Amino acid sequence: MTCKYSAWILLSLGLSGCAGWSQTQPEFAELAQKASALEPRANQTFHILAGELAAKRGLTADAAAHYLAAAEWSGDAELASRGARLALASGNLELATRGAEAWVKADPGSASAHELRVRLALRRGDLDAARAGLRQLVANNADGPGGGLVDVAVILSGEAGDVEQTLALLEDLGAAYPELPETHYATALLATRLERPTLARAAIEKALTLRPGWREAQIVAMRTYLASGERSLARRLIEDLHAAEPGNIELRMMLGRLLLDANEFELAAGEFQAILKLDSNQHDALYALGLLALDRGQDQVARRYFEQLFADGARGPDAAYYLGRIAEENEQFSAAIAWYEKVGHGNRQLDAGIRIAVIMARLQRVAEAREYLGNLRAVYPQQELRLYQAEAEILYEVQDFASALAIYEAAIRDYPDDPDLYYGRALVAERAGQVELAIADLRRLVALNPEDARALNALGYILSNHTTQFAEAADYIAAALEITPEDAAVIDSMGWVQYRLGNLDVAREYLEDAYARFADPEVAAHLGEVLWMLGETARASEIWDAALRKAPNHPVLNEAVKRLRP
Repeated sequence: MTCKYSAWILLSLGLSGCAGWSQTQPEFAELAQKASALEPRANQTFHILAGELAAKRGLTADAAAHYLAAAEWSGDAELASRGARLALASGNLELATRGAEAWVKADPGSASAHELRVRLALRRGDLDAARAGLRQLVANNADGPGGGLVDVAVILSGEAGDVEQTLALLEDLGAAYPELPETHYATALLATRLERPTLARAAIEKALTLRPGWREAQIVAMRTYLASGERSLARRLIEDLHAAEPGNIELRMMLGRLLLDANEFELAAGEFQAILKLDSNQHDALYALGLLALDRGQDQVARRYFEQLFADGARGPDAAYYLGRIAEENEQFSAAIAWYEKVGHGNRQLDAGIRIAVIMARLQRVAEAREYLGNLRAVYPQQELRLYQAEAEILYEVQDFASALAIYEAAIRDYPDDPDLYYGRALVAERAGQVELAIADLRRLVALNPEDARALNALGYILSNHTTQFAEAADYIAAALEITPEDAAVIDSMGWVQYRLGNLDVAREYLEDAYARFADPEVAAHLGEVLWMLGETARASEIWDAALRKAPNHPVLNEAVKRLRP
């Protein structure tokens, strides 16, 4: 539909044309009333045009209402589909339900229309309508009821409300088909999604009993075994899969990715290496092995993989970026900048630009780094917030806290609702001696989101360092520790606040744990101080000296050593 085609409708309704159309939401209803007086064809045309214009202006609910009005005049399935999807995007369940019904009426054979109607019933909590719709989807599935049950499991996975009710819906549907392996496969899929590992395992093993050697079911079984730590059973399944299809590169790639998701890095690496033996030009396998080597700290191995990728012209921007990171980590700054400049385009280009600025700052070229980031802001205006943060972090690292605060304040003026800005400003404010501002920013974040472990921990730590409100500090840190019990930084904070409370033995226990997880200079400073106060001065000195060799200018570490060890 073009503006020219329906110009007479616009004029008859008192509109000036497409470019100047600026109706507000209430006016849509008024215009629709005027349109209803037109003859049917003109009424339909009006609603299509109004729907197009509303969609362009982001008024999704109004656009949906107009498309559905046009669909109801014409019985056109495409208009009904578009109206229903727009209504769904707008969050208007009532309008979306009307759209789904119009779509089903216009195209009774559309599986997508029936699926949308079912999803909406689930969202409304109308279990009777959902159950009836799901039965219809199973009965009418092109791949038979087995395929229908698998599709239903996928639908229920995406629309799960009450877990037991969701499982009961699938169980009710599958009760009519106990002999089908897909019945149990579908149950395993849904149980996995809903974190019911015992049910998932029993169901997938039943599916494999009914259909031995079924690849898809074997892969789901492998995932259930890995999730429960039964690596030997997972290995056996992997061997069975390879025995059945020894040269299947696609299968090995899929298994490698699944193993990565399960944090089974050695097994994943084995799959990718086997792929390269079958075909040395499999670039996705090269890339995965490069990342795995990088994660293990095997820089030279990773470099070889990424250099091969870059030489082959495959994933060039990604390869150049990681070659830059390897060079930067090894303080080969000229080489790092050269690789970052070769990124050229793609998703890594902005990341590479930020890394160049970071290197400039490390080389004491801070003004140049800031100018570089300013140029990036001009090129990537949509990434202004991220670039503000990068500049502030650079200034924090070089201890120019006043300039970093100025950047955060400018950014907060432009982006007043971004929590990361307040968190960043709080950290800088503390170092700048503006402790009250730091505490106020962190209290704001905790009030907005009581589950923000990062803010809870920072607030507790700052209170323990700069006030005597140790009990309150401990409460905040305890809340953070409950949310992230494995986080070494939070464990360190708990050890430190226990020290401030005078609980030296408890403090030592937490700090030893934190230091074992992450031998950071600040953790070393805290553990050393507690050990010193417990009379273990030799071990405290050993920990401090090891940390000083790695970070000789660390402010917290140096302050503790100078204060306690003459």
